[in-house]
Amino acid sequence: MPALEHAPSSLSRMRYYWRVMHYALGPYPSLFFLLHRLREPENAHHQVRAGVDLVIESFPRSGSTFAEIAFKLAQPNLVHTADHLHVPAQIVRAARLGIPTCVLTRHPADAVRSLVVKYPDIRVRDAVRGYAMFYSRCLRWRRHFVVAEFEEVTADFGHVVERINKRFGTDFASFSHTAKNVAKVNSLLDERNLIFNNGAILASYRPNGAKAMAKQDIDLSGHARLLDRSLALYDRYRFLAQEAE
Repeated sequence: MPALEHAPSSLSRMRYYWRVMHYALGPYPSLFFLLHRLREPENAHHQVRAGVDLVIESFPRSGSTFAEIAFKLAQPNLVHTADHLHVPAQIVRAARLGIPTCVLTRHPADAVRSLVVKYPDIRVRDAVRGYAMFYSRCLRWRRHFVVAEFEEVTADFGHVVERINKRFGTDFASFSHTAKNVAKVNSLLDERNLIFNNGAILASYRPNGAKAMAKQDIDLSGHARLLDRSLALYDRYRFLAQEAE
């Protein structure tokens, strides 16, 4: 596991946090979106805006890439999504604009480990804190979104689409979770990893043995209080997902 053989240097960690410091404003739409457009203009198209058909958001590494690709593949016509910013501001703005929204959730230990394996400059405590912040801030807007668990997204995304249609009165085409269609999604996931991550195995959007082994080295034991809070939030979101059935 070459990527985890040594801890990130203080300098590399400082550089990483400087690049993403505007994400600290994630709960505040006006401030976040302004700074995001200034610092990441190439990603401004991910923001919630008028004309978006569906918002798909989550804490990172919770299935949002699979969901976005599967959703778009299933639709007979071009659709526009807002996704992959992983901040509550997306959910807040979507609620205010009345845009259908799906919030994905994953067990915090799995999501945090996956995130730190991909981005080793992130401190574990900040990743756990970020999980708790994201889901606690979104919770007040729970009447404006559908919740989908990671396992449902990756095993039966068609059912997720059906619940979105039922909740928002939309008529999105359902994703047929066949081996052929999943293979198409997986191919596009690999293509995206090649484009954005140079094909790095630890950054892959799909499970693999290297990631599974690397996750075992991520120690969460020193963050019990934050993890307990995150687990409580995860249980709350699981209840919301089941309640919508």
